[in-house]
Amino acid sequence: MRIVVIYASAQGCPGKSVALIRRLLGDNCETFNLDSGADIDLNGYETVIIGGPIRFGRMPASVQRFCQNHLAALLQRRVGLFICSMQGGGAALQELQQAFPSELLAHARATGIFGGEIHLERISFIERFIVRAVVRTEYSVTTFSEERVSRFLRQLLAG
Repeated sequence: MRIVVIYASAQGCPGKSVALIRRLLGDNCETFNLDSGADIDLNGYETVIIGGPIRFGRMPASVQRFCQNHLAALLQRRVGLFICSMQGGGAALQELQQAFPSELLAHARATGIFGGEIHLERISFIERFIVRAVVRTEYSVTTFSEERVSRFLRQLLAG
């Protein structure tokens, strides 16, 4: 079974997520970063995993565009969807529902909220100011969960 992980942002939590998925799935897993600007042909992939970071409440436009432009092809495949978010509970679920088209969410075999990371030393002064006000932290924080990634893959690949 050929699997492709399509994502935006190779840094932080999305980068960790994709690296872990690739390590867990091994050689039959390929990755494609939408930030490259190229398009991907989904022919030959039975399973497609799509995800990215939620920043200021939004999934990157490249992921949203990809899902809209390839919706018909995605609905013909096994699909898993994930977000990386610092939110928890109902707020994270709402972010997940807003990140992907409703038809694709309904079709997805697995969805995951993997947690998130904030590295204050890597972001601009303005972003740092906003993050400190919203998250109320003076320090870098991670809520990334390898267990959530593993659970997501088990659900996606079961039966």
